[in-house]
Amino acid sequence: MIARLKRGWQQLKNAAPGHRFQERAERNRRKRPGRPTLARLLTLLIGILLVGVGVVFCLIPGPGLALIFLGLALFSERSPKVARCLDSTELNVRKVSAWGKGWWRHATNAAKFAALLAGMMVAAGAVYVAYSIMVALR
Repeated sequence: MIARLKRGWQQLKNAAPGHRFQERAERNRRKRPGRPTLARLLTLLIGILLVGVGVVFCLIPGPGLALIFLGLALFSERSPKVARCLDSTELNVRKVSAWGKGWWRHATNAAKFAALLAGMMVAAGAVYVAYSIMVALR
């Protein structure tokens, strides 16, 4: 089972950006046409559960975005629309990341300091909001 997970991860990692999830969904569809309905349903339910838990963990400190991504990746194995959405999101994240790296390379030290300070203020605000929500739920 571990070897199968590693092989699946390598296939996902080595696939072309913008087509990773669609290729994985197509590979799974071709490879397991007679897969039991219970296994398909279980994959979808685990994906939905991980997305839900990830949303909750985004409100409190925890690995929320990672769980949301993992849940959507599982869900994309059965939904071509989700697979296309994840592929287009990957391309957009790559564009924004490239822009940010270019900006950081050419920014002055004062601009870098201001960006870091703004990021820390946003993070502190997020922690405060999460704490306020946790206190309100008690």
